[in-house]
Amino acid sequence: MTVGSKVVWENPNGGETVTTIIKAEKNEELVISLYLSRWEVQLNEGDVAYRYKLKEQDGGTI
Repeated sequence: MTVGSKVVWENPNGGETVTTIIKAEKNEELVISLYLSRWEVQLNEGDVAYRYKLKEQDGGTI
């Protein structure tokens, strides 16, 4: 996964849900922006996001 990568889901009730990688620092942080096309209020990218703090441990990442 790299910055700018997107996953788009077609919602059964219409519209789309989109997740976009907006920050990816190896073994440090991963931020994935969430957007739903049917939201009444249009937000800026990153206003709603999943933020993960990453750490290298035993040859892997947690």
